[in-house]
Amino acid sequence: MSFLSVNQLSKSFGNFNAVDHVSFEIERGEFICFLGPSGCGKTTLLRMIAGLELQDEGTIIQNGIDISRLPVSQRDFGIVFQSYALFPNLNVSENIEYGLKNAKVKKAERRARVTELVALMDLHEHVDKYPQQLSGGQQQRVALARALALKPSLLLLDEPLSALDAKVRTRLRSELKQLQKRLGITTIMVTHDQEEALSMADKVVVMNQGRIEQCASPNLVYRKPASEFVADFVGSMNIFSLEAERESQATKDLQTHLDLHSTSASLAIRPEH
Repeated sequence: MSFLSVNQLSKSFGNFNAVDHVSFEIERGEFICFLGPSGCGKTTLLRMIAGLELQDEGTIIQNGIDISRLPVSQRDFGIVFQSYALFPNLNVSENIEYGLKNAKVKKAERRARVTELVALMDLHEHVDKYPQQLSGGQQQRVALARALALKPSLLLLDEPLSALDAKVRTRLRSELKQLQKRLGITTIMVTHDQEEALSMADKVVVMNQGRIEQCASPNLVYRKPASEFVADFVGSMNIFSLEAERESQATKDLQTHLDLHSTSASLAIRPEH
């Protein structure tokens, strides 16, 4: 049984189909990236898994339980938003502790968990600081610690690195992946950055106009794109339009092999090839 199974999920806003009958599965411990251009539906899809948006159709099964209609409070996930959404009036320790307090965890247990997370995120020197006194990278670590405080089985990340400068972003990309592997937590990250997705994910879900174009390993997405959109969106690609000049046996064989019904096609070649 897959850890998370999304079946025919759809969501519309008026006449706009944000997510259109999307299905995929995630195994326990996998790191998945939803990749695509702005407006392709990746954040809406993440928000439906979190329960922050209610789908119009479809089901979400997590660990064998149908969570499709469960309220946010009853779903087993931690989330980090693009803006980090830290409480400006709480210091680092208090931000991390916030969810534990709400869950009525005992004080001694709360303090032990905060200490554990401060060590995990290397925040020893910043426990008494407030968000405005922290760098972007430090704020991101606090947001991650807060998301992990209640030991969720699923971590949701909505473009968590997009607000950082390139150098910090590259370093934290590696740190985040190492942390995910160490904890073994199933993770879904939304990104529009193909390099981020290809370097971090076990599986990439490439989206376009509310639909999944391809769901595969980074290697397969790069080497064997399932559509012209994926070929063009992921990495650099030279795409040539082809048209057969005559119906040779070779053309017919190629049409049969590629399941083509016309004499026109596209040829895609990576620059390094």
